[in-house]
Amino acid sequence: MYAVRAHGNPGEAYAGITFQHNGSRYTQPGDQENNPRTFVHGLPFGGAPAGAATTLDLKLPDYQLVNISAGLEFGNGLGIVAYINNLFDENALLAFDRERGGRARLGFHVGQPRTFGVTVRKRF
Repeated sequence: MYAVRAHGNPGEAYAGITFQHNGSRYTQPGDQENNPRTFVHGLPFGGAPAGAATTLDLKLPDYQLVNISAGLEFGNGLGIVAYINNLFDENALLAFDRERGGRARLGFHVGQPRTFGVTVRKRF
């Protein structure tokens, strides 16, 4: 850290970076069996017959997240932080989701996309 001056009040500047690695994994123990898994729809929909099926590999791939931030803390209790979360806009698959045992919607929960902003706070 190093000191800066704003309107005569001494303060500190800082910067940070975080890296998170998540390895490949299954979201539920049952997803490890019969992988890749085939889900039979069981109902006709959108022109597809009731016996139509979807086959998915339920082993989720690994992903990495990088977050960065930089800020200023002033002696008067004012703080300003600029940040970028998920810097490289990684499309992380977090979990597999299925409705009605796989006969309805099949999908994946995904991580938050790249997000950036500024936080201002004041201590009293």
